[in-house]
Amino acid sequence: MLKIFIAISLLFTLNIDAKEANLEHLKQYIGTYSIEKILNDKVVSKKLKLLLGSSMDKLKENLTVRNPIDMISKGIVMSGIAPHQGGYEMAIVHINLQNQKVTAAIYSNNTIKIYSDEKNYMYLPQSITSTITLWNTEFSVLVNKPDNVIMMHLN
Repeated sequence: MLKIFIAISLLFTLNIDAKEANLEHLKQYIGTYSIEKILNDKVVSKKLKLLLGSSMDKLKENLTVRNPIDMISKGIVMSGIAPHQGGYEMAIVHINLQNQKVTAAIYSNNTIKIYSDEKNYMYLPQSITSTITLWNTEFSVLVNKPDNVIMMHLN
């Protein structure tokens, strides 16, 4: 009888932990600017604090002027800049809703720091690596047409 009670208790505990780790509720913030609500989410906050430590304040500062929250590659993506610091102080956070992995990158003083459990750059979320490419090219890849691109239009 004790074994059954322990097994049921363990199963119940694991189920509660799984529910707490489920981040699907964050989808309600897609298209909004409610970054604080996501940063203050119990699971997200814990993961970010573990990854960033004392850099958490810099992340928040660099998300002050923000883009709308987006959904990219199965994840919630938040990005922004520090006030009056576009191109100099920027940040992005990707929260994978399937595996609950959180990845953040902060651009500050011409240095990009990536905060992630992932050790291999190649396996980082594409939202992170694409943004790093934009930062490193000073956004020129968005405004300068590459030589191998031909614009096809109706007129």
